[in-house]
Amino acid sequence: MKLLCGRRLTWPFIVAFCAVLSVATEASGQLELNSRGATLRLGGQIDLHATGASTDAPDMFSIRRAWLIVDITHDDFLSGRFITDMVTETVFDASVRFAFHPAFALSFGRFKRSFDLFELESISDYLFLERSGRVPGYSGCTGIGSICSYTSLTQRLLLVNRDTGLRADGRIGPFGYTASLTNGTRFGATDDNDGKSTATRIWVQASEGLQVGMNAAYKDYVDPDGRTRYARVWGPDLEFGTYQDGLLVQAGVLTGDNWLSLSGGPGGAPEPGRFVTGQLQISIHLPTDLRRIEGLAPMLRVSVTDPDGNVDDDGGVLLTPGIAAYLKGKTRITLNLDRYAPSTGSSVWALRMGTLLYF
Repeated sequence: MKLLCGRRLTWPFIVAFCAVLSVATEASGQLELNSRGATLRLGGQIDLHATGASTDAPDMFSIRRAWLIVDITHDDFLSGRFITDMVTETVFDASVRFAFHPAFALSFGRFKRSFDLFELESISDYLFLERSGRVPGYSGCTGIGSICSYTSLTQRLLLVNRDTGLRADGRIGPFGYTASLTNGTRFGATDDNDGKSTATRIWVQASEGLQVGMNAAYKDYVDPDGRTRYARVWGPDLEFGTYQDGLLVQAGVLTGDNWLSLSGGPGGAPEPGRFVTGQLQISIHLPTDLRRIEGLAPMLRVSVTDPDGNVDDDGGVLLTPGIAAYLKGKTRITLNLDRYAPSTGSSVWALRMGTLLYF
């Protein structure tokens, strides 16, 4: 069996895809327990992926996630969250939240930085199998490696994902915000300088179903001379619609300092290049009358990136079509094709099939 560029798709990939399509798993509701004056809500998710790529990287099966999620509530004021990955034995979230007022709550611990609509979306909702669209075996984007996509930049420049520190959030009428002060290091790493990173997203519910937001980050990093410096990044985003309820449109634009690309400044001094990136995601949930499939969600993602304005022809375009079949609630099977076209050179792609069991 041949696929796309004449590359053979391995039989294990085909067998796995057909086997998963033939069996729908019905997960029961989340479990609640009372312990020591608190209510514990237990849940989790299991993500299994099969990936084949046009590069020399081997086709493979992987356990992408096996999370245990514990939400702890004492009362309207005090709550917490704990998430651990049973595969890597890594603690992803461990935080305590104090809700002083609907307009102000304060969290302490490990959580997602307060930046970027696409990253703040829960992975249990987010339809695309890889946020960054990375292609195994390919690395060519200025400063960051990997492919040049919106989320490749935000992840590798440490603007998003989890970190340790303080976070404030709240809402006043149609306006909402989240702001974090964190170490600014890679996930789980010890702080490596005397600076701290800040990230903020504010938004307004402009109309029913439409949310418009603005992101800003002030990221600390160490330059080649050992000095602590700061990269500035900002940009707007919007979201129209919701998951599993008809049309969903999400879009965002970011610009700022690519602190991993020191392409030069006045007098030859090392200065970060300036990146620009934008992304559009569209999906639509279509209910079905099929016995084992509650809904189908075709999807499309387009991401355009220039990682460094001082370097010519180093950008690219990521195009990701796909479809998800919802089996029960959020439990689903997803098929994605991530096709990346660099400004120069040949395109590369990765075909992904994934299952998400949500419980």
